[in-house]
Amino acid sequence: MRLVFVDMHRINFLTKTYSMLKVDDRIPKAKHRFLMDYAIGQGVEICDYVTGQGSCVRGWNRLVKLDKGKIVSSYEARYVLKKNFPGIDIRLLRNVREVHDDDIVIGYFFDSTTMDIFGSLPGHKVLMSNHFIAINNPFDLKKLGVEAFVSEINLENNGFVNRYIKHDEVKMITCPYIFADRFRNMHCERKNKLFAVGTLSTCKGNSGYRLYREMFKTEWIQPMRKEIFEKAGNYPEEIDSYISYIFEDKLTIRENEPFFSKCYKKLKNRSMGWTQKKYESFDMVEKFNEYLYFACPEELVGMPGIGFVEGMACGCAYIGIDADYYRDLGLIPGKHFFTYDGTMEGLIERIHYCMRHTDEVIRVAEAGEKFVREHFNQAEVARGLFEDLMGLVQVKI
Repeated sequence: MRLVFVDMHRINFLTKTYSMLKVDDRIPKAKHRFLMDYAIGQGVEICDYVTGQGSCVRGWNRLVKLDKGKIVSSYEARYVLKKNFPGIDIRLLRNVREVHDDDIVIGYFFDSTTMDIFGSLPGHKVLMSNHFIAINNPFDLKKLGVEAFVSEINLENNGFVNRYIKHDEVKMITCPYIFADRFRNMHCERKNKLFAVGTLSTCKGNSGYRLYREMFKTEWIQPMRKEIFEKAGNYPEEIDSYISYIFEDKLTIRENEPFFSKCYKKLKNRSMGWTQKKYESFDMVEKFNEYLYFACPEELVGMPGIGFVEGMACGCAYIGIDADYYRDLGLIPGKHFFTYDGTMEGLIERIHYCMRHTDEVIRVAEAGEKFVREHFNQAEVARGLFEDLMGLVQVKI
């Protein structure tokens, strides 16, 4: 039995891709590297199945279309894996016949290439469901032969998933967010004020969110982040907002703009890649340690942001909506975190409560930090996910 990742070298949840290695990319990536590290520690072989259907390098995609995909992708994969995993032998698989029936084959739901070829692969197939909102058509996971669907929360009762993703007889696995070692409580003097953080995302200009638009009638992924982003200035005593717009560094292109101006801005935006200067301008750990409480508003589709775990690990009290998925993770409102009703008015009301009850805020922050460190650490989450994946093999034997 092996862990076989589909196009691992192109997935920034697993590696720093070719494009990232060629630029000074300071935004942390590879948030699922912990699974590979744990599997390697257990003596399990890791493989990268190279589809040859795409590249992270724009110019190389043309070669892929000229039936040179396997050659281009194999070169890219060897380079990326050598840089990401020095001293670790990760086998490249270039033919479907090289994938074994007892392999655990892991793909990512947000990667269209994975979804196109997943049904043809053997093995015990697992889909990581991060960013499951970016889809245009409903999916039947059983028809693809998917045995398990993994997310940071329990998706059994998620309205979007149950409406557009058929998952009958598919095992739903919860793999909570983990905090990196750098997220520590430095026991600093803290401001009695809300620290608001997170990337404000949008599906504007992206055709790959048809079903999301159909269900929620909006272009915005985190409505409360947008509210805080736009209105925090009205509450200078209550909120310090470090929420950044995902395209804040891009040049805006207007419809009535001259042709050559549009061409220049398009080329400039393409050459810049994805940058968020505001997001990268401060140390997240220091900011979490600077405040008594924080908010990292959730996605409308029903997903928390990874920041809630990171902030709690720093001893900062979390303020989030009163959602079942927090309880499914074991978090108790009023004990491990504070709740509010998901509106700006409700958030301000909760902030005022926290301002008046600092002793309670400190108690909740301490309980939340203890819970996160016990349950959302790398070793514990990796062990749980690995055992769930091993269960798929044992059921079939």
